[in-house]
Amino acid sequence: RGQDEADPASRNAAQQEQRHRDAVPAGLDRVDLVGNSPERSEQHRGGVIGGSSAGATILGSYLARGDTQNNTVMMGDHETGFGFLRQSAIDQHMLRRNRQFDLIEIIDARPELLGIGLDENTAIVVRGDRFEVIGQSYVAIFDHQHMLDSGGKFYFMEPGDIFDLKQRQAFRPQRVLQPFDRVIEQAWP
Repeated sequence: RGQDEADPASRNAAQQEQRHRDAVPAGLDRVDLVGNSPERSEQHRGGVIGGSSAGATILGSYLARGDTQNNTVMMGDHETGFGFLRQSAIDQHMLRRNRQFDLIEIIDARPELLGIGLDENTAIVVRGDRFEVIGQSYVAIFDHQHMLDSGGKFYFMEPGDIFDLKQRQAFRPQRVLQPFDRVIEQAWP
C-alpha cells in the first residue's frame, strides 16, 4: 500500500511521533529521548532518557540558561524544564567553560532546588532515588541545606560516587580489601 492508504493505527502512530518531535524546543536538537517521547511514563517503564548539553539541562524541573536572548543568563524567560529529575536545575559544560559558580544564583533564589553541574564527558545515571556519576570528569552539587566545612557552597563528585536524591547526601564507595573466604594459609602436602 502507499502512504496515503496506511491503516488508521499506523497514521495515528506517525502523527503522535511527529507531535513529540515538534514538542522539543528549537535549539535542543541533541535531546535523545527514547522514541522521541518526552513522557514521564517512559521513565517509569524502565526506559532510558538522556541528553547532552542543553538536552541534559532541560531534563531538570528548572531550566537553567533558558533565556531566549543569551545563554549566559541563568534565570531567563523560560524556566520550566521537562521535570524528569524533579526539584532540580542542571547546568552543563561546567568546568570546561568555567561555569562552576553559575548555579549559585539559581539555588540562592530557589533554595528548594538541587543544583547539578555536569562537566563535559560526564553524566549521572539515575536509578530510583539515587544517581551515580560516570564519565571522565566531575559533577558539582549545589544544595542550599549543605555546604563544605570550609564554607564552599558546592562540592564535587567524581566517577563512581553515588548521590541519594531523597536524603540529599553524597557517598564515595570505599573499596575494602577482603581475603578470599576459601583460601587458607597451609602449605601444599
